[in-house]
Amino acid sequence: MLPTNATITILRAGLVADPYGNKIPDWPNASQTVINVFQSPLGPSPAQEDIRQRDTTMQWKQIRFTSSVVNLLTTDRVLLDGLTWEVWGQVEKWNTLTNSTLHHYHAFLRTVQDA
Repeated sequence: MLPTNATITILRAGLVADPYGNKIPDWPNASQTVINVFQSPLGPSPAQEDIRQRDTTMQWKQIRFTSSVVNLLTTDRVLLDGLTWEVWGQVEKWNTLTNSTLHHYHAFLRTVQDA
């Protein structure tokens, strides 16, 4: 997989109460922000893992983006390549080496699909 440019949609959900009063993300009514990113050749990488007694296949992607307007959060989801991805870990800010100004943000994404 070669590095490529891509357009992603960031989904940010508000919280609503479930029938038991717990706060859960309201994904059907999530706000959407479209930005351009750079995909690095990390994945996808399939892996097998037992989650709640079912086999799953995980895929991973790595993205970089320079938009200082958008702050991608660990609670956000991303639409990319026809799939919905979760932000995995912290979104990292990378500065330039010469004057410590913002160069880009860096995030890992993962998706979990039933096998």
